[in-house]
Amino acid sequence: MTMEALFNNVENAIAQYEQACEQEETLYDMMRDAENDMNRYSSQASSSEDASDQRAALEQMRAAALRYQQCQNQLQQVQAAKSQALRYLQATRSELTNVITSIEDKLPKMDQSISTFEQMDANPCGSSAAAQLPQLRARRAEYQQNLNDAYTLVDRIDSALNGGGNSPQKVLRRR
Repeated sequence: MTMEALFNNVENAIAQYEQACEQEETLYDMMRDAENDMNRYSSQASSSEDASDQRAALEQMRAAALRYQQCQNQLQQVQAAKSQALRYLQATRSELTNVITSIEDKLPKMDQSISTFEQMDANPCGSSAAAQLPQLRARRAEYQQNLNDAYTLVDRIDSALNGGGNSPQKVLRRR
């Protein structure tokens, strides 16, 4: 998978997660409203002496109970979507953490190789080392770019998840 595709997948998962968080909050509010309506209409039905008022209050209470049940059903779907996005983001973050660790382990070795080839290039017998230096430097730059991209993605995931109400979980430290 290309880094661009990974960025897009992460952004889509973040959008799904954030949308689910918003929908979840809205549904909880709607459920509270429906529950309050059920209690209010139940109280009206039990305190009313007029049979038609009781029936009307009971109908309103049933309608509120139906709204509550519909919100509960929607909430289950929203929570499933939120959970799926969260699992993807957490798994991606974990993989990116592994990539970061791997690249951070390789960079000093790559720097050492470049230094060695530069020293060899300075030696009159090391002309073949000069041919290797551009490739090593290009590979080193690619590793650095991948490291920067991985950090950017981890930061983006952390930001989205921490904004979703979870406590901060900064694990990575830039060296």
